[in-house]
Amino acid sequence: MSTLKVNTILNASGGNDVTNLGSWKKLSTTTITSNVSDVTFTNSITDAFDTYKMYAIVFSQLQPTNDNVELRMRIQEGGSTDTGNNYRFRVFSPDGNETTQNADKLRLNKDPLGNDTSGSAILGDTNGIIYMTGFMANRIWRYYGFHMFLNDSADKNFDTFGGGVNGTNATTGVLIYPENGSWASGSVTLYGIAQ
Repeated sequence: MSTLKVNTILNASGGNDVTNLGSWKKLSTTTITSNVSDVTFTNSITDAFDTYKMYAIVFSQLQPTNDNVELRMRIQEGGSTDTGNNYRFRVFSPDGNETTQNADKLRLNKDPLGNDTSGSAILGDTNGIIYMTGFMANRIWRYYGFHMFLNDSADKNFDTFGGGVNGTNATTGVLIYPENGSWASGSVTLYGIAQ
């Protein structure tokens, strides 16, 4: 017989509905019901980027409007999106790797995302997690994550990725977007992770 030890339960309600167990705190969710160019989280959200040392973005059923696109990310400093050549990323894929220094954005996939559908079935979307740290001033913002997706050849795929930004300014926001077109559907949630 096994024993389960629980140190802390922060919030629980009746039935099968249990929330906020462990150290993850949901800070904000964006649910996409019509086309949007990006999903952005900023430090205007309570506890975002100034309370925890680690944050995570969880994205689910994120579908681009266009086929054959890169999944991209950028940060904001002082409320403005950094579009300079300040990024370093690595993508590890079963089909080959991608690494770039001094890029103007972060790329999160090697094979391009697809957006295939079949009748009412959505086949081409992506689901994954991005872990991030180093938001405060005098630290280097870094990230690591993975996602599962259907590529533009309708092949089931997954990639892991990581990297960061060149500089030690405070990071005040993060945005995730497709290379071109928009997000057609899906949800993206920002979490703070306590230690």
